[in-house]
Formats: sequence, C-alpha cells, structure tokens
Amino acid sequence: MIRTFLLAAALITYAVPASAWFSHLSNAVGESPFSETFRQDYEAANAAAKSSHSLKPIEDLLLRYQRLEEQAELHVTLGYGYGQWTGFVRQEKSIEHFGRALKYDLPPILVPEIFTLRGNAHEQLKQLDLALADYIRGLFFCLRYDLPPFTPDLMGLDAFDPKLASIPRDDPNYAELTLDFRLYDRQIRFEAKLLMTRYFLIDALKLATAALSLSTNDLEKRVRAISKDEKRIHLILAFAASENIRPWK
Repeated sequence: MIRTFLLAAALITYAVPASAWFSHLSNAVGESPFSETFRQDYEAANAAAKSSHSLKPIEDLLLRYQRLEEQAELHVTLGYGYGQWTGFVRQEKSIEHFGRALKYDLPPILVPEIFTLRGNAHEQLKQLDLALADYIRGLFFCLRYDLPPFTPDLMGLDAFDPKLASIPRDDPNYAELTLDFRLYDRQIRFEAKLLMTRYFLIDALKLATAALSLSTNDLEKRVRAISKDEKRIHLILAFAASENIRPWK
C-alpha cells in the first residue's frame, strides 16, 4: 500500500483561509484581485459549508462568479476541500475540481502542489497509474526552475539593507524604496516552498514506482509519455534512482 504524502501546507481539518487565498492569486504588488463582494460571499459560503457539512454553498458560487480568477479560486478551494477537509472528503470530486483549476493560469507555486494533491487523491482511489503520472507532471514543472540544493535562509529587512529599517512605513516612497527587498523575499519564499513540494513529489514518485513494480525502463517510458524534454527526463530518472535528501533544516 502506498503511503500518501501531503504537503505541510495542506489542510487536514476544515479551515477557512483568513488572510490568503488558496489560489495564491495576486497582482504585481501582492494585492488580491478579488472584489469585496466576492470576498464576502466566499467567506459566507465557507461558513455555510462548515455549518451544513456540505461544500455545495461554495460550489454554488461557480454560477455567480464567472471571472477567470474567481473560477480558479473556487475550483482550487473545492479541490482542497474534497481532498483534505475532514468530513468533506470525496476524492473523485477533488480530482475533478483540481483538473478544472489547472485550466487557468495559476501561480507557479501552486501548480506542482496541485499535481501532488491530485496524485494523492488518485492514490486513495487506487488509481496508481494516474497518481504516478501527476507526480511526474509536478516534477517536470518544478524543473522549470533552477533551485538550490537546500532551502535558503531568509534574510530580514535589517540584514538585507540596514538603511531600510529606518524608513517609516507611512513614507509615501516606502514601497519603491523596499522594492528590492520585497522581490528578494518573494523569491526566497518561492524557492523554499518549491523545494519542499519537489521533495514530496520525489518521495511519491519512488513509492508509486515501487507499488507498480516498475523497472527503470518502465518508468522511463511513463516519463517520456508526458514530456519529450530530454534534459528533464534524465533529471527525473536520476531523482528516482538516488536518495531523496530533505532540503530544509
């Protein structure tokens, strides 16, 4: 039996995101793209779902809110809900909504996480071939980025540039003066999250390969069926054959 890996950020019990969205969608300066009306209805639907023990209130929003970012957020939320939230789990519905979410232009940090969680859902339904395919897809996506071998340390504002610490936050030029730090901070956090996701994907790949009793040649055929990128094909096969060292301390 395959051991299912869930990302540390995945929700095991029911919870409504307070200050962030499951889709991680934001504009160039990190602001939410969602209207106040959508936010209020989204929070009300989550509360209704919790009290009614049904995700239908969230599903109903799909008919009311048709903007691309709204549809993406709702499908991602439902994918998490049906896959992870205690008392709501229906893995076939999680697979359905994650699949619909992947049709949208999602933030890069989210895509491999969805492949991991959709693969987990396939595992729960004993669909190991489909699970393995999603783990491979997630690894191909992670390999788009030149990641360090270990999670980088995150430097604070003072250490990044001591002069910035003396700038009051209400300074009208604060955003521009701290731009370089914010870009640095975002990049380091992105790399740390993606390294963790890649680690879980490699473990899941190894376990699924073993459960399916695949030889190296068999696995290579599965990988090549998904992409023709020779460099990344060889990297994934190398991941499968080598020790998976945890990248964070």
